[in-house]
Amino acid sequence: MSDNHHHHHSVLTGDTAGIRLGAALGLTVIILVIEAFVGFRANSLALLSDAGHILTDVFALGLAWWALRRAGRPADEANTYGYQRVGILAALANAVVLVVIAVFLAFEAYGRLRHPQHVSGLPVILAAGAAIAVNTLIAAWLRTERGNLNVRAALLHVAGDIAASIGVVVSGAVILVTHAYIVDPIVSWLIAALIAVGAWRIVSETVRILMEGTPRGVDVGEVARVMREVPGVEDVHDLHIWALSDGVRLLSAHVTAPEQSLSSTATLLADLRLILARRFGIGHSTIEIECLDCQLPVDRPITLHESSRR
Repeated sequence: MSDNHHHHHSVLTGDTAGIRLGAALGLTVIILVIEAFVGFRANSLALLSDAGHILTDVFALGLAWWALRRAGRPADEANTYGYQRVGILAALANAVVLVVIAVFLAFEAYGRLRHPQHVSGLPVILAAGAAIAVNTLIAAWLRTERGNLNVRAALLHVAGDIAASIGVVVSGAVILVTHAYIVDPIVSWLIAALIAVGAWRIVSETVRILMEGTPRGVDVGEVARVMREVPGVEDVHDLHIWALSDGVRLLSAHVTAPEQSLSSTATLLADLRLILARRFGIGHSTIEIECLDCQLPVDRPITLHESSRR
């Protein structure tokens, strides 16, 4: 007997998140234009690196906004689990772009380290300071709506850019006071490293989900032990746990139980689903009950209805 009932997968972010992501996207585009313009005028690779990071923010926020709208679509015959993994794919795309940007910045910084160039410190400080203020506001918005991996990926972009902008302010101040232009490519390297670390975290988590690996924080052995402790369960095998998207965990398992009535089996399934949801946050469970001591007929003929053969 299988427990293949329908579950509603709630989307963890809704209309409010979409509005805030849209507003954040607009503000980020403005900061991108300001930093790119000032970076070229001031000849600051550090500020241009920060603008490059902000460009990935624009991409990240745009994908996050699009993915939220897409993920909210109900399940259909083509996608019976819905569209929540669209957000995971968007997060992975964001991370890949981050890696490319980080490599490019590292090479550019190496060239400037060998041949330092004049940089205007004051415009760099002002532009990076404006970016810090705006990105701090955006981060505060997104922290209230970080219900899934895709929103957290966008938040990571923004938080990383705040740290990068702080480094740019420091480099601008050092250049303004000491004229040590070599600090500009050094800060660019630090920004590239910051981008790469953030990208790796997102890649590792999205790949785990797409490979249907066991969600982080879930011990398969502990889940099996807890299931065996439910009254009426003799054993658990063929246990699989994976994630549809971040925060949406699924489980399938075979449970052996003694011969019992259909109502008793339904009660057992309900008990298992309840403890899985409460203890491990597993909201969708497909459990097959196998009878431990049932006497099944051997070579029982299978009769198909005539219409089913056509």
